[in-house]
Amino acid sequence: MFQSIVQGFRSSWSSKVLSDDDSSSPTSYRLIGRIVDVRQPIYAIAISPDGQMFAYGGKRGPEVRTLKTTTLLEVPDFYPEVYGAVTILHWLDENELLIGTALGFLVIWSESDKGSGEIISAASSVQGDGFRIVVGMLDCTVGCIDWCMRRGLVYMWNSWGQRSHVFIPRALSIREDGSVRVLSLHNGKMFILDRDTGDCVGSPVSFVDPIGFAAIDEKKELIAIAHSGGFTLHDPNSREGTVAVYKAEKSRTDLPKPIIFGEGRRVVVIGSDHGKAYVFNKRKGGPPIDTLVHSNDPMELVQSVAAHYDGERSIILCATSSSTAHPSISIWERTVPGRQGKRGQHTVQDAAQRLIQTNESVPTLTVWSIVQVGILLCILKFIWNMGPVEAMAGWTKAAWGTEIRSLLAALNA
Repeated sequence: MFQSIVQGFRSSWSSKVLSDDDSSSPTSYRLIGRIVDVRQPIYAIAISPDGQMFAYGGKRGPEVRTLKTTTLLEVPDFYPEVYGAVTILHWLDENELLIGTALGFLVIWSESDKGSGEIISAASSVQGDGFRIVVGMLDCTVGCIDWCMRRGLVYMWNSWGQRSHVFIPRALSIREDGSVRVLSLHNGKMFILDRDTGDCVGSPVSFVDPIGFAAIDEKKELIAIAHSGGFTLHDPNSREGTVAVYKAEKSRTDLPKPIIFGEGRRVVVIGSDHGKAYVFNKRKGGPPIDTLVHSNDPMELVQSVAAHYDGERSIILCATSSSTAHPSISIWERTVPGRQGKRGQHTVQDAAQRLIQTNESVPTLTVWSIVQVGILLCILKFIWNMGPVEAMAGWTKAAWGTEIRSLLAALNA
């Protein structure tokens, strides 16, 4: 009886397992499609959690398609020569895809937020053995990351992100206490964000019209702004607000013009929409002290400028920003008057000081040499008067004190 029950159980269990295996066996799958325009070897592939999309990638970068129709979706430009080949794909949720590359980059693609993540501002500061980095995006988001690299590993902490409904972060800077200063594009206001949370601190400060470009001098707490009404310098801590006004040639378009500091924050450099860049005295403002003719084409945009200063030599770069037949980059250089002279003056002064110190040490060295020679002569005279044998006996048998007294007496003689 017991054996028949066990046999019946085995029979029913075996039939159930076989039935389940049959339903999931490879022969039950059917081919429903094939993609032949892949154009690259695939190193990673993944399906979104909701089963609506799948992603794959290799040497040419990532691609995303709908699973039902295999329609290729638009993804941001990916540069394998910069990032390396795609080596791993991981869906964070049904819309966000994490992409890992052979050169150690992490890229996040979002299907639900197309075209709104353009980065329009960035700033950084040294924090211990690492950096604090903040970026501003066109979708009103500010993100902050603290990071450092130790023994080849990257450590990140204290990161936060804030999406605001009151500002578009056109310009950013990091204050001495680690908080973030934000200049808003559309309303011309300044906001301060807490260093640890990104929350707004205090009330915003209003400056001017919509801000096209801005440069922030945190050391002097001065802000240079390019706006629809012109170019101005502001002190957020002053009641008057406007410190200087820069008078460049009239703009022919409403496109934003770049504004930066140069020569160790002593001058302001401004681009234009007619092929030129202008250099102004930061504090005095007024007309430009120099005009850099980047192009003779009066229609050429100069919306990209950069400056470098090493204490003596000033470099300014101007670049074509419009779609012309021959875009170019012009390089401008000058030696800042007075700076080289001061450096040379310091060099001469240092050399003179060293010479004085050397001259002071020469007499001291000479006197000491004379004293040493005199002592040696006295010792020789003392030994000569005693005779060779008596001298040896005296030096070996007498106490040091006696010989020193004798030596002093000989010196006084």
